[in-house]
Amino acid sequence: MSDFPDKENYNKKLSELFTSRLKSFGIENKIPLIIRKEKDQYLYDIDMNKYTDFFLNNGSVIVGHNNKVLTKYIKNAISIGTESVFINKFYHKLVRLFSKLTDIKNIQFYQSVFFALYNILNDDVKSVGVTSVFLYDLLKSNFFDLKIVYPLKNEEVDLLIFEPIDFDNSLEVVDFKIFKAKKYCSFEGRTFFRLKRGFYHSLDEVDYILAGNIIANGMDAAIVISKEKIKGNIIPTFLTVAIHETIKYYLRKRIEFPVVNGKFIKAQKGGILKLNSKINLEVGLRNGIFVVNDVAFLSILHTVYDLRRLERAFSKN
Repeated sequence: MSDFPDKENYNKKLSELFTSRLKSFGIENKIPLIIRKEKDQYLYDIDMNKYTDFFLNNGSVIVGHNNKVLTKYIKNAISIGTESVFINKFYHKLVRLFSKLTDIKNIQFYQSVFFALYNILNDDVKSVGVTSVFLYDLLKSNFFDLKIVYPLKNEEVDLLIFEPIDFDNSLEVVDFKIFKAKKYCSFEGRTFFRLKRGFYHSLDEVDYILAGNIIANGMDAAIVISKEKIKGNIIPTFLTVAIHETIKYYLRKRIEFPVVNGKFIKAQKGGILKLNSKINLEVGLRNGIFVVNDVAFLSILHTVYDLRRLERAFSKN
């Protein structure tokens, strides 16, 4: 039976052994764990250690890992088919559901954020401004010939991609209109449902709204809602269902994220916490939590006991 680690019983011998073996074949394991199981807000490694997950695949696992309800629907959908050649019967339901969350002029679905960005960054886009290190790294590692402007200055760019809040500072709302751009894209891959019951911005304010894996509870997926029509992908049945059921599940729950108090919290916006400083990864793991740097994400399942564990780990940092 897995349990949270403590000073007496914590070890990663099997994880370290498996990591070493993988490395001999050229596979790098950046996080020094080999995961055995993911369930709800917890991770379990092969050394029988349990961790509260505050990273949640960069915030995208909003209803918890391996959610029983979602897993049932996804398994049933896989039995229908796994191809991405034909538009499946669930597309209409999915579009109708999104139309309840925001105004839609055009909507496209994708099997990853990369494909969504690829279709937004058409031939007319020569320069892109971004508002966060996260977005800079995302574009820099995937679009090598693109001119990416960060930090933003007074020059006008063809497209501004921004997140609704400032992750690099104290989660203040980003005033994107102070930056000069021909078009604006609200990137809501970490904020969809975490700040409001849906998207933070609408097409009255921006040209594109992009949401990533969070719409499918961590599975690779993306959606773009736009003023002008752009190209999309045909996504397979199981992914269509995963998106549809994730959103329906969240809407049924009507979640209010708890207000977190404590000296370890610098700021909070909805289900997003900005910590006072970065937590050392190893210190976090030894204290039974997984968090990356100084941003922690809440799922709908995190409890007061999980938050206390986060606070204890911060105090030992």
